[in-house]
Amino acid sequence: MVSPVPAVAPDDKSSTTAAPASDGAGAWQVGLCGGCCKSAGCVGCCCPCCVVGANQKMIETGEVVQVCDGAGGLCCLHAVLGGTIQGVAIFALGPLAGLAHFGSLVGGCYVRPNLREKYNIPGNACGDCCVHYWCGPCATCQEYEELTTRLAPKA
Repeated sequence: MVSPVPAVAPDDKSSTTAAPASDGAGAWQVGLCGGCCKSAGCVGCCCPCCVVGANQKMIETGEVVQVCDGAGGLCCLHAVLGGTIQGVAIFALGPLAGLAHFGSLVGGCYVRPNLREKYNIPGNACGDCCVHYWCGPCATCQEYEELTTRLAPKA
């Protein structure tokens, strides 16, 4: 025998069912190449550490920040891993060491998962790291454009 399900009045505040998000939660609003040459401009390719820092700052604060406003700890970590350690590895181990993108670890293993979690975007850690490894500047710009789109004031 099936037990009856109690009806809940529409104005009942005790209901735990969340309403669907109006900001497009659950899907990327910007494609992987959709953020290139837009808000982040050339900074995403030439100085991705700034964009990675700005992305994390927007995730944390919920406010749109300019690309170069992301300078800070995460930006420095990306720069050190992606620049200094990479350069030393290439110098010490040869050009093949350049195939390991250490800076990708910051964007792919920390920032992108935070973004996906915040907006319930499907994906996994392996995919995040792969996207940042193979298409780092595109992924970083996509995340920046995604955040600025979602956080922009609604008219």
